[in-house]
Amino acid sequence: MNFIDFAKTVGKLKKTVRTGWVRSGKVKDPESVADHVMRLTVLALVAGDELKVDTRKLVDMAIVHDLAESVVGDMVAEQADREYRDIKKRKFKLEKEAINNLFQGMKDRERLMGLWEEYEKQESEEARVLKQLDKFEMALQALEYEEVTDPKNLDEFWVNARKHVKHPVIRDWLDRIELERKRDG
Repeated sequence: MNFIDFAKTVGKLKKTVRTGWVRSGKVKDPESVADHVMRLTVLALVAGDELKVDTRKLVDMAIVHDLAESVVGDMVAEQADREYRDIKKRKFKLEKEAINNLFQGMKDRERLMGLWEEYEKQESEEARVLKQLDKFEMALQALEYEEVTDPKNLDEFWVNARKHVKHPVIRDWLDRIELERKRDG
């Protein structure tokens, strides 16, 4: 893929809304994948040292972690048991093919694909921290939606974040925004 086609393709993330918010039926104007990636990347940039990981790697991984969604869309796989595993495998296969095509012919292809796959497989401390930071960002977005939504009930997103966030620093941030939620609710 040449650079112009790549730029046009990833630009689709600006119009790709996040499926979880749409599926909830409770959010009027859901954020785009690009909106999510932007804040997550900035959080990675400023928090990397505090989270005791390689900040550059964390930022780079944040940038590439959802790029495949510019081709396949935002696929949410949160069902239970075997169905979940099947969906997760299919999602991984489609996204890997998409990311492979996106980075085709790029000088830094192997490193970029490696970052994406490392995140997907949760193979490093940066990948695990980014996943938790991603869930924190989702909870923060839920808080912001709940501030303007009636009823203020996006509990499924809070439960999901709680399930995944174990890092003590990120857990503290999650606790703090949850206190804000309770105070405002």
